[in-house]
Amino acid sequence: LQAEKFFAGGERGYAKFSATDYTSYGEVLQELGKDSLAIIAYEKAIEINPTKGDNYKALSSAYSGAKNYVRAAEVFQKYIDLGDYVTNDLVTLANRYQNVAATSEPGTEQKTNAINKAIETIDLVIAKVPDNHIPMRNKARMYMVKNDNKPSQDMVDTYAKMIELLDVDPANLQKRVDDYREAYQMTASFYIENEDLPKAVEYYEKMYSLDPENQPLRDYIDNLIKKIEKANK
Repeated sequence: LQAEKFFAGGERGYAKFSATDYTSYGEVLQELGKDSLAIIAYEKAIEINPTKGDNYKALSSAYSGAKNYVRAAEVFQKYIDLGDYVTNDLVTLANRYQNVAATSEPGTEQKTNAINKAIETIDLVIAKVPDNHIPMRNKARMYMVKNDNKPSQDMVDTYAKMIELLDVDPANLQKRVDDYREAYQMTASFYIENEDLPKAVEYYEKMYSLDPENQPLRDYIDNLIKKIEKANK
């Protein structure tokens, strides 16, 4: 690799490496799957130019590729703190924090803090794009992570808000069918967990209406109905 030979020679008094040299080198290393080495290159670039936001984004990406999700979130937060960002950058930051939470031990302060930051960040996104259902869907998923991958009331309420946004355009029943299905399935699962079979059936029926050829789902719903009828006798 020519770039490795170039940097292996080290800096000389008449030829110092620039931040751009290091970022270019980091990009090559990432393309080769060498995220750990790319981290070193991007760190050097930031030392030389600590105010360029793209360097922090690149470094965060390398940390994420190396599965160091804590540092990936910390570095991306530094990028956001520089102030020159767009809404999609907040989405990325929320995902960085969610990765930390998803890979942290249950019940730890690290997991709790990370998922709370993820939710706080996605709320900033929702405030900026209140008519977009995707941040609301992502928030519902974050509540799943917060509750150790089990459905929660917060999750159900958030999916309900997502459905309200989707229902504004009837065409979404075709265009966004997977999001409807996800919301109905997860909500039904919540009611199953809480032994509220009638509510579970209500949402499974909504799910079935999206896929009326799904015989296994129809059979499952019918079995739930039989359990309810038996309990009411």
